[in-house]
Amino acid sequence: MKKILIISLVFCVGVISLIAENKSSDISKLIKKAEAGDAKAQYNLASRYVKGEGVKQNFNEVIKWFRKSAEQGYDEAQYMLGFCYFAGRGVYKDRKEAVKWFVKAALQGYSKAQYTLGRWYSDNNNINKDYKEAVKWYKKAIDQKHEGAKNDIGLGSRSRRIPEWLKKTAQDGSLEAQYLLGFYHHTNNRDDREAVNWFRKAAEQNYADAQNAFGYCYKNGCGIEKDLNKAAIWFEKAAKQGSVEAQFNIGACYYKGNGVKQNYKEALKWYKKAAQQGHIESMKTLEVLGEIVFEKITKNE
Repeated sequence: MKKILIISLVFCVGVISLIAENKSSDISKLIKKAEAGDAKAQYNLASRYVKGEGVKQNFNEVIKWFRKSAEQGYDEAQYMLGFCYFAGRGVYKDRKEAVKWFVKAALQGYSKAQYTLGRWYSDNNNINKDYKEAVKWYKKAIDQKHEGAKNDIGLGSRSRRIPEWLKKTAQDGSLEAQYLLGFYHHTNNRDDREAVNWFRKAAEQNYADAQNAFGYCYKNGCGIEKDLNKAAIWFEKAAKQGSVEAQFNIGACYYKGNGVKQNYKEALKWYKKAAQQGHIESMKTLEVLGEIVFEKITKNE
């Protein structure tokens, strides 16, 4: 029994030593990659210094490696460098510098940065508050299904009220705010007539997302009399501006002959445009219908 305990103890010590050795080896490899200019490795090394994982916690090193990564365009590092400036971690607080880095990350599509900018520009304690800017960034984050952004604007599962500043921004003419207000009335407030009112305002001013939403209302008779012809008109307007959802919708109209004369070539064209932008449903539709549509086109020629 004593012998077994000794063997077990030796085994455990050996495992612990091996883990420590592996961690040491991992951090050495990470440092080499970071020093060689690998942006992701630089970001990961900075994160290790934040937590003190495999290295001693050191915020000078945090800033050094986040900056190196951020300057190479790594969006997560740009966001974290902005956060360090915002909170004063490892550097003096500098909100202007923080916003600069948040914007860099947000412009690359990093939803956390977009959400942070939305909150920053809508904060009543911010002397530089700008509700139009806030709406712009909230909308971008919402497009990426950021739950925090959806909740702040009244579109999420944990929020049923829309902020007063958003209503005012919509009334002042912000097309993005008008669209979001329409979306709120359609999804959470269940007032489709009011939704149509706001969608129409933005759609008539050539805002693509609102045009697509307005087309959806005509297609389904939400808050307005059902009219497939008008639905197709608005879908196509939005599709021509690059709205991926509208491209899929007008593709379906041409394929089925809803509101337009059935035209398989046009259907295929719009499905392909949407698929090229990464629209999953369009990709699936092309897989199923691509060959069938091609055969029908060939027969009709």
